[in-house]
Amino acid sequence: READRLRGKVVFNVLDVPVRLPDFDLPRLTRQLRSADAVTCISRYTREQVSQHCGIEPAVIWNPIKPVFRDLAMKVPCPYRFLSASRRSDPNKRSRLWTHALQILGISPKQVALAGNEPWWGDYLGVQSDENLNRLYNSVDFVMVTGLEEGLCLGVLEALAAGAIPVLCRDLTTREELLPGTTFPEYLDVEPTPQSVAVFIGRYLNNAEAMAEMKGRLHAHYLANWRERTSPQGVADRILHVYKSL
Repeated sequence: READRLRGKVVFNVLDVPVRLPDFDLPRLTRQLRSADAVTCISRYTREQVSQHCGIEPAVIWNPIKPVFRDLAMKVPCPYRFLSASRRSDPNKRSRLWTHALQILGISPKQVALAGNEPWWGDYLGVQSDENLNRLYNSVDFVMVTGLEEGLCLGVLEALAAGAIPVLCRDLTTREELLPGTTFPEYLDVEPTPQSVAVFIGRYLNNAEAMAEMKGRLHAHYLANWRERTSPQGVADRILHVYKSL
């Protein structure tokens, strides 16, 4: 009993339950989670996964985003209007959707900035510092996040934080959590096809008024609903709350 009193509490945080992988050991994960004092997860979608597949009800603590924030002074003239900062070779990210959509619209790859570890169709910039990444987010108009199954999809939130328009499909697993259809019905029309994605982008591409209105609504949604939840302080407070409640 004294040993139990002195030992620290174990809190596991679940990012994803990849049941789509044929060799994923779900029973082992369930055993591991049941050995913890508490389980948390990074989205309501992941909570549903853990509940359905493991029979556990974790607390939701959204992940912190990169230090990205809207700064009009950072929106300097640059050749890029589009940004991709995800694992583009991962089939789940469906990068070909936005690539083909931009080709349909006649967009040059020189207008596409690629940040991260993988080259693709566009100007590959490699891994960027937080400061440079923030500058990119503030300089582009669109952030390409056309994946399907995401534990959270931080790229969407980082786009909102910087005042850019995230390009995503209606079937993104966390789309309703991040951008509810009642607030942003525009995304309900974006099917996972290059043609549909092109139509969505084209709605704003050469319409400065529509683009400004959409960016303003998205950023206001971030400030009201996501800034505190995904800030380092907000996330730390929620972790401490779970820990202290044990």
